[in-house]
Amino acid sequence: AVYDPCACEDASAAVDWLRAQGFRRIVVSGVCSGAYISLHVALRNPAVSGVVLANLAKFRWDEADAAAATERVQSM
Repeated sequence: AVYDPCACEDASAAVDWLRAQGFRRIVVSGVCSGAYISLHVALRNPAVSGVVLANLAKFRWDEADAAAATERVQSM
């Protein structure tokens, strides 16, 4: 699933790993679903210093969205 919560958890774990390696300023970025993931990682992980988001289509993803996404798949 494009907006799977596991992706946010994985990206947040990557931020934690970078912090443990000594990086002090961590910026997350993404386009489309990557922007969604980056936004949510930045909101929940205080180690994120900044974000670069492009074409953020959604701020929230809920069950209705998940149901609609399984009904049809589109490509731009």
